[in-house]
Amino acid sequence: MFMRSHITFIAIAAMLFSVIQPATTLASQTIPSDTCPLGTYTPYKSLEHAAVYYVDRNCTRTLIDTEEKYFSYFSSWDSVETVDQSQIDAIPEGELGFLPWGSRTQLKNGELFKIAGSNRPMVYLYMDGLAHPIESEDAFIEHGYQWDWVVDLNDSYAVASRFWNPRTGRSARAIASVDWLPAGSMVRIADSPDVFVLENEGGTKAWNHVPDMETLRQTDFHESRISVISQRTWTSLQAEWPTEYWCSEFTQSGEPTRRSAHTVPWHQGYFNTGYSTGFYQVDSPQECQSDLPEIIVD
Repeated sequence: MFMRSHITFIAIAAMLFSVIQPATTLASQTIPSDTCPLGTYTPYKSLEHAAVYYVDRNCTRTLIDTEEKYFSYFSSWDSVETVDQSQIDAIPEGELGFLPWGSRTQLKNGELFKIAGSNRPMVYLYMDGLAHPIESEDAFIEHGYQWDWVVDLNDSYAVASRFWNPRTGRSARAIASVDWLPAGSMVRIADSPDVFVLENEGGTKAWNHVPDMETLRQTDFHESRISVISQRTWTSLQAEWPTEYWCSEFTQSGEPTRRSAHTVPWHQGYFNTGYSTGFYQVDSPQECQSDLPEIIVD
């Protein structure tokens, strides 16, 4: 788990700033959503001003600073309600100080994001509907990612369910070292104009040359998110995909009831975890065997 260095600075500055402010409790700055004087999840403006504010589920308001940001929450301007400016001013300002992108945001392959103001401060790589956590700052840097690529998404259920819905039974593989990226990734080696895309050819890793920008634009990859990597990282990424073995464990009332063995090729990019409550790596499928009543080997 890591954060941008300037975010750390902002956090420290915010702490210092809070020291010199009049003492106020968090409770005095928020209003329970069930007693919010304005409806939540709604945009508001006044007759006096053109600015549009979003009132969130916590009954706090944040300025919607761009049209693009507005339409990441709503499908038309008809959603904006006009009220007296004093009603807007009575709503406390949001703690983040900015409005993250909404649940209508459509990410393209190669984009990076994090969930603003949530318990998931990790940065993720979006690829083909999956969110791959980038587990360290070293991995982030080695893969040529840039801090200003990271998009802040809001922490709504609609956003979270796109990537962490347990009913999908899929858990995206983490980017933890320089020898693995999900298929579909595009890179350029430093001091070279050539762009390569990682493709899965029947379980075999293939780095194929992208001949021109027109070919790139025919894919769903964000053309401004091509990573520039070192020759050393490029060499590491040539390693073949190994095969791993994992066990998923199902429990009831805290007791294991069933275990399943899974063969997981690295090119797959995610784990089929089903409804399991535990998932751990083993050296062979046989290690999943136990005295439990049912064993399924995929």
